[in-house]
Amino acid sequence: MSEGFSRSSNGSSSAIATLPNALSVARILLTPAFVWLRDVAILIAGVTLLVTRKVRIEVRVVGKVATFSLVVAIGLIAWGNLGYPFPTAARTVGWGTYAVGIVEYYVATALYAGDLRLSSGMIV
Repeated sequence: MSEGFSRSSNGSSSAIATLPNALSVARILLTPAFVWLRDVAILIAGVTLLVTRKVRIEVRVVGKVATFSLVVAIGLIAWGNLGYPFPTAARTVGWGTYAVGIVEYYVATALYAGDLRLSSGMIV
């Protein structure tokens, strides 16, 4: 028997192959796909604005901070779900950081919309 696995009374391995662990791993593997989809959508919107309206929107620090917050949050939530030390603290801080990151993204979106209106000559 390999180290790290335990056998239940019916002889099946149960240490790793549990549904919550499988879901945690799935969340970790799928998260980069959502990040890539978001980045591709932003790239398409930026190129469209540049080509059709000749407008280039500058990057804002709040958007960078929001991205950092969400990346840290995903790591902490994963840490808490994978059985590492201090799982409750990691999940609590992770979900709190996630909420803050989402709010930061809304703020960044509002600022970018304002930048677009100003650069295209629309009155705010």
